[in-house]
Amino acid sequence: MKNVFYLLMILTGTILLSGCDDKDKTDIMKEELQHHRFLLVKANGENIAPEKQAFIEFSEKLTFNGKMCNTFFGEASLNKDTITSKNLSSTQKYCSDDQQLNKLDGIVSDLFTYGAKVKIKHDYDTTYLELSNKSNELHFEVKDLM
Repeated sequence: MKNVFYLLMILTGTILLSGCDDKDKTDIMKEELQHHRFLLVKANGENIAPEKQAFIEFSEKLTFNGKMCNTFFGEASLNKDTITSKNLSSTQKYCSDDQQLNKLDGIVSDLFTYGAKVKIKHDYDTTYLELSNKSNELHFEVKDLM
């Protein structure tokens, strides 16, 4: 009977302490985004060829830059699992030889301007980033520069 009492105390303590994590989901996501370069591998179900070099990378304070057809940059903010940027800027050229990249410029702008859900997944030694809203879904894979 004494052993059952001790077991119940240990289980109760474990349950109570598991809710005492002082880092919220946003902090964890910031750490997983910062200082990484993510290569775009799929957009709305369509594979993106690696030679297109479409990417996004995040630095301190969630400043970011990347390239689809145009180069873009800004500072993002995270609210729970949604990322937005009120100051997204980009070059304004037209890539006549690659309609897919032209389309991706608009998708990136839409995701950062109106907000995108962020999902980070780990699979063995690879990390995946997904940015999505009701209309679009971009899948990235970590490809850090060495």
